[in-house]
Amino acid sequence: MKRPAVRQSHRAGSLSESDDALRVGVAALVAGVLVAVPLAMSTSMLNVYTTPKYLVLVVGGALLCPLLVARALGPLGSRSVFVSPFAFALFLLLAALGLASIASADPRLSFFGTFTSRMGWLTYAAYAAIALAIVSVADRDRTWFGRLFVWQTAVGGIVAFVCVLQILGATSVYPSDFLLGETIPRVHGTVGHPDFAGNYLLTIVFPSLCIAFAAKGIVRGLGMTVAAMSTIGILYTGTRGAWVGL
Repeated sequence: MKRPAVRQSHRAGSLSESDDALRVGVAALVAGVLVAVPLAMSTSMLNVYTTPKYLVLVVGGALLCPLLVARALGPLGSRSVFVSPFAFALFLLLAALGLASIASADPRLSFFGTFTSRMGWLTYAAYAAIALAIVSVADRDRTWFGRLFVWQTAVGGIVAFVCVLQILGATSVYPSDFLLGETIPRVHGTVGHPDFAGNYLLTIVFPSLCIAFAAKGIVRGLGMTVAAMSTIGILYTGTRGAWVGL
């Protein structure tokens, strides 16, 4: 009489281990994409900044999709996120954008995005996959979400540091625009455009301050340093929206 229960327990344990492996794979892939995108750039490409970031984002989103489907078809405990209002809102958004793309004057352009920005349907689909992946992992592992928060802030610190180097003229990644005539450079870090860089650094200032106030010792000092560099970077991007955000 006990054998079926033992087999059922063993099967449940195997499913749980399989889901844990999938969760680890999703977590690692999400972290890799979110760390790589802000820093991706290549002088061997015609569009030095946009194309490398676009490739990392789209390939990462494509690799996440089968992993997310496998988790959605897995144990009941891991399915809740995929049938949540958040997931429904994402699917609804992608459906609306898809219909708008089909009805547009140039569906192909709407699907892939323009050469300079690449903000087409495919990019939004990658965003949706990453967003759903973050929620699906954080739902079971809040500690990982905290680590992701720190990793993102550290990457933002690197971008801010490049901005400071651009201000000082100490890097070969020179600004392409200037403030006040041609005297003060509009920096862009590794992001590629001052407006995008300013908005990105705005998302780094406050998390770095949170880390600084929550930590002690060296970590607190690093958090304050990242916040200071990000603030200086925002000022020198000349992005008025980011200025208002500060």
